[in-house]
Amino acid sequence: MIIALSSTKGGPGKTTATACLADFFALEGRKVAVLDTDPNQNMTNWYGKSQDGAFEGIVLRSQDDEDKIIDDTEALSAEAEIVLIDVAGVASRSLLYAAGIADFVVIPCGTSEDDIIETAKTRDFVVNAAKLSRRGDIPHVALLSRVDPQTMVYIHTKVQLHQHGLRTLRRSLTQRTVYQKARFYGTTPLRFEPKGQAADDIRAVGREILAMIEHGAPSIEEVEVPEVVGAVTK
Repeated sequence: MIIALSSTKGGPGKTTATACLADFFALEGRKVAVLDTDPNQNMTNWYGKSQDGAFEGIVLRSQDDEDKIIDDTEALSAEAEIVLIDVAGVASRSLLYAAGIADFVVIPCGTSEDDIIETAKTRDFVVNAAKLSRRGDIPHVALLSRVDPQTMVYIHTKVQLHQHGLRTLRRSLTQRTVYQKARFYGTTPLRFEPKGQAADDIRAVGREILAMIEHGAPSIEEVEVPEVVGAVTK
């Protein structure tokens, strides 16, 4: 099972989502590997500071040569049940290659207008990758990250993504300082604050992704979008 975490925009939380999902799947007893394709190697640096058993048993490979992404992914998938690809935040061949070989694409997205536009662009990359590989549809979904679900801008973002024809995960990764703390110490919220809200978010997102992969993602017509009018806001 290959999951690409991709966006044409930098900074939507791809590496955070990659690290947390990798740790979640490992804690669920899955054999996990991670391919870090970002030249900045943020995932590699996080992994290298590992504490509290975080990333234990997870294989990590760094690769900034776009043309080697497919070969590296295939090699990792031969030894791991789940391979996560942390894709560099630019519109490049690496994004196209990662989407083309992935079984599922997660597109992290913030609540700015730029995030919404770039998430739609990333979806277009996924669609084109499917056409190039003649695979039909490559399942993909937006993951709202670093957000406050109680704000109007969060509701507007979900509505806008839906209007762009994008499915969103029901659960989001909310804005919490524990992510920064955990990263500083080389761990994840699942171990740093296992009973906290961030850890609960990560588990819910991970389970939802697995359910979509195993049972199929709902069509965009089946996705429930909250009403904007009457929402409790800031």
